[in-house]
Amino acid sequence: MKRGLKASDQAFRPFGDNITRDQLVGHIRDLFVSTRQKDNLFEKFNTVQQVIKEVQVGRITELIFDLKMYQHQLSEEVITNYIFRQKLYKSMHPKLRQQAELIYDEDDTFKQLIKDVDRIDTVLRDSGVYLNE
Repeated sequence: MKRGLKASDQAFRPFGDNITRDQLVGHIRDLFVSTRQKDNLFEKFNTVQQVIKEVQVGRITELIFDLKMYQHQLSEEVITNYIFRQKLYKSMHPKLRQQAELIYDEDDTFKQLIKDVDRIDTVLRDSGVYLNE
């Protein structure tokens, strides 16, 4: 019983008095995610790749969406922005990564990085670079 009260208290604190039922339930669920489930999610996060079975190249936006989904499920405390960026670069097609690293600037926002990478991915896809390997 004490554990439930503690979780309830932790759930209310960030929201103050303006908490809805859905916010409370979602926050309490996040507090009680099993470690096995977290391990499985982290394992799936580590297997996300743009190149699928060495024959098909997925869109970079789909890769980013998948990585963001796992980051959200595991929380940003587990997958920090630094880890996320490193995994994004590691998961890219080698030609895309080469181009993306050339334009990378530490001062760029994450949204700017996504725009640039998406633009390069579109150019590589439209010019047939992915198919010519």
